[in-house]
Amino acid sequence: MKELLTIEDLAKMTGLSERTIRNYLAGGQLEGEKVDGAWRFTEEQFGTFLGQDMVQVDQQKELRQLQLLVASAWRRHRMRCMEDKQFQHLIIIWHHT
Repeated sequence: MKELLTIEDLAKMTGLSERTIRNYLAGGQLEGEKVDGAWRFTEEQFGTFLGQDMVQVDQQKELRQLQLLVASAWRRHRMRCMEDKQFQHLIIIWHHT
């Protein structure tokens, strides 16, 4: 019996969100079968899906969004560290007066 993939599997392998995968299903760009109420996909269906230009564009968009999110979090972290160091410096100055 062939191994069937889940929506979660597809999301992990593509970097797309599960919601995006479901949108592709609803739009007919992704074919699959429901097994016991859950979507399942063959490797062939997954391969066909990956070959579509719009899927590759969406993967790039989601990767860029993730990169922006990480960069923003890093900037906030650096700012907090700088604020903490400035605060520590003020405490040291205050303590010595």
